[in-house]
Amino acid sequence: MQFTTALYAVLAALPIVSANGCYGSGDTFAEYGTSDELATAREEACAALVSTIPKHTELMLNLGEPRFNQQSRKLQAGEYPAGQTKNYCASNGQASINFSATSNSGSTTLTLTADDCVSAMIIEMEACSHGSVQSHGSFTYKDDPNAGSC
Repeated sequence: MQFTTALYAVLAALPIVSANGCYGSGDTFAEYGTSDELATAREEACAALVSTIPKHTELMLNLGEPRFNQQSRKLQAGEYPAGQTKNYCASNGQASINFSATSNSGSTTLTLTADDCVSAMIIEMEACSHGSVQSHGSFTYKDDPNAGSC
């Protein structure tokens, strides 16, 4: 009898835990693409979220245009001053996913690593089919699938 009561208590708590921070409606990750396409989008987003180089500058660097001065960077890759949010939008032309990371620090600069970002986004994207906003450690992550491109 006690086992059954404990089992019901655990099962009753599961939806609350998995639904914490999840969006209840809207577009889904399945509309974006396959699990491999989602993994690529997640990895690109996390690489961008830990970078201090703006996306258009990366494009210029890839085109061989020397418009970026390495000395002009004031932050190290992955550094987030207190409360800062960085955003990235992944698009496959048909659908998009808005990603963001926000420092939860009240007064200090925090460092986000790509591994920590990917780990948090995997948890959220697998638990919340419509996207989510959830804190993991010292950062709040957002992943929001949408119809159409960025």
